[in-house]
This record gives sequence, C-alpha cells and structure tokens, in this order.
Amino acid sequence: MALPHLHIRPLLLAAIVALSFVAQGSDNAHAQSSDDPLRFVHWLSSDARAIPTALVRTPPLRLGTAGLVIATTSAWDATLSREARSLGAEEFFRAAEEFGDADAMRPLAFVIFVGTLFEGSTRAQDAAFTSLEALALANLGTNVLKVAIGRARPFQDMGADSFEPFSGNSSFPSGHATTVFAGVMPWVFYYPEPSMWILGGLALATTSSRIVLAFHWPSDVLAGAFMGTTTAWWLSRRHGARHTESDGPSFEPITSAQTLGFRVRF
Repeated sequence: MALPHLHIRPLLLAAIVALSFVAQGSDNAHAQSSDDPLRFVHWLSSDARAIPTALVRTPPLRLGTAGLVIATTSAWDATLSREARSLGAEEFFRAAEEFGDADAMRPLAFVIFVGTLFEGSTRAQDAAFTSLEALALANLGTNVLKVAIGRARPFQDMGADSFEPFSGNSSFPSGHATTVFAGVMPWVFYYPEPSMWILGGLALATTSSRIVLAFHWPSDVLAGAFMGTTTAWWLSRRHGARHTESDGPSFEPITSAQTLGFRVRF
C-alpha cells in the first residue's frame, strides 16, 4: 500500500539531512606530505572518523535549500516526466546512462587511480583517489535511502506518490545520478578549468537519461546529484584540493580509420 503523499515528504527531507556529508568546519585530512603514498590510507581512516562530526555540523541553510528544491520538484514529477519522455533520442540517452552505472564506474575509477600513480602528478592522484572514495561513500548513502524510502519507479505505473519503505522499490534517490556526480565532480574541484566542465555536461546527460527512459522521477535525480556532489565536495575539501595550480589536464584527439576517441594527459 502506498503511503500518503503528505506524510512522505518530511521523510524525504529528513533522509537527505541525515545522509549528507557536507562539513561546516575547516578541518582537512591533508596533514601528510603531498607526495607520500601513505596519505591515501590516512585519508580513508581520517574520513571515516570525521563523518559523525560532518553530519552534526552540516549547514542548515544549505540543507534546507536543497531539501526545498527537491520537495518542490517532486510536486511536478509526473508532469516533468511526461515532458521528458516525449523528447525521444532514446539511443543517445541509453548511451549516456552507462556513465552512471556503479558497477562500471567504480572499476573505471580504480583503473584511473592506478594509472595516475605512474604519471607523477600528485594533484591527479589526489583527484582520482577522491573520486574513487566519493563513489563508494555516496553510493553507500544512496543505497540506504533507496531501501528506507521505497519509492516506485515511473515504469512501474504506480504514480509519483507511491512510497512503501522496505518494499524493494528503489527509485529515490537515483543511483546513476549519485554515481556520475560523485565520480566526476572531484575532477572539477581539483581542476577548475573550463575544459573540465565537459564532465559536468556528461553528468547532466546521464541524469537526464534516467528521466527520459522512465527509470526515475526528476526529484530522484536531483537528490542523487545532491548526494554525489556534496560527498565529492566534502572529500575534496578534506583532501586539500588545490585550486591555485594553472596546469590542467590536456585533451588530445585520437582519430584513425578504426578509432575515434581522445587521450587525457595530466
């Protein structure tokens, strides 16, 4: 049985508050030498201990604003979903949604991290590790919310107001939105150059695909994007993301009769 629409909205907001990893303080985990490989072990331990403090010190205004946007959007979920599904271009969106697949993105993030260890750029190493950790942490929070809230997906034809906690339904928040934003935003924070905003466009295409393909409601993807972005921001801040370096990654096209792609150099 679906829970009354009026009763579930406060639950959504409370869940977002409880599982947001945005810290108010200035503490960070970047105490070791920037090129010490053991810093990654230190960060994992330090970040785990810092989570309770981060939850307590989450800025109420920031959370309230995010919650208000998500709750307001949820009132228009059905209408916005119908409009999105009328866009067509399903092949494009099916390709874009793959970048939010956690089973693919986590191994990819690990491979990228290992690759940066051979590049000699500590900033690239830090960004890659932060991306990998953000994926794990944000997905953990999102999966807890999915189980606890139990919102039906659009393709189930149960309506946008169908909530049944612990029922197996898992629409809110969007795991794909969480994954793609948690994975790409550390790179944007570490390399705040215009070229890196290509990744932001990729994240938007991925989250939009979940609405167009009827896997999620708009408020689901907003909540997932919030989870992924705030987790990435919190970890990047703790790991001492440095925004003063001018040298960003370079993109080199690769073209041949059999290949079309690009190479990234740090």
